[in-house]
Amino acid sequence: MTHKFENEILSLLEEGKDLLGFHALRGEYEAEGSSDEDMGVLAELAKKSGLSLCIKIGGCEAIRDIEKAREFGADIILAPMIESAYAVRKYINSIGNIFTDEELTEKKFLINIETIMGFQNLSEIIDEVKKVNHIHSVVFGRVDFVQSLGLTRAEIESEEISSYCEQVARNCLKNDLGFSLGGGVSNHSIENLCKISQINLTNFETRKIIFDPKVLCTQKVQDAINMANKFELLWLKSKVLTSTCEESRITLLQSRV
Repeated sequence: MTHKFENEILSLLEEGKDLLGFHALRGEYEAEGSSDEDMGVLAELAKKSGLSLCIKIGGCEAIRDIEKAREFGADIILAPMIESAYAVRKYINSIGNIFTDEELTEKKFLINIETIMGFQNLSEIIDEVKKVNHIHSVVFGRVDFVQSLGLTRAEIESEEISSYCEQVARNCLKNDLGFSLGGGVSNHSIENLCKISQINLTNFETRKIIFDPKVLCTQKVQDAINMANKFELLWLKSKVLTSTCEESRITLLQSRV
């Protein structure tokens, strides 16, 4: 990353943290396929801007990813595609074998519900989570969820999908778990985010930024989401090489910004 990009990005992140509810930077080894070099740069940006770092690993037992998350000083580790109690056990065993007891209490470990199967098995998943104190929140990933139902991204803000989100949020509240919402978050999501915040909303997130939900109660929420999109756009453009998927993502972000 050039000094020009780094200075511009750091300025944006500092403004986001101070004024727009930015809580953490988010990187992932899973669908985003970040390289270790990319993750190292993201970790450095988080450190310099005073933001937390969240890393989404490639699976519930992605040992190398968990080790790398520890190496990069991730404050939050997210396991994707949790669809059963067994997957929770695998995740808990994996982090328990890598992090010390002290680290397990200091860091936040999250699970992602992002398929209809995960939703259908939510009760047994939460029962397994409650057996230990390591898992702090459930993240509901809407893009994969709608696709698991055979729907498209156009349905993300529909009443049907919002109903699923609200049911998971209530179930988490009942079991003293946080609830975060992600997947296709844009300015069109604000109304649904505000509704869910009345139930249980610990955070919400775009692809690269995790927000404090308090920003929803301010007039700056649209600016906050726009700034997150701008950061991701700068991040992608700063990379030396971009994949076809990233080029498509750049096109999407440019339309939002």
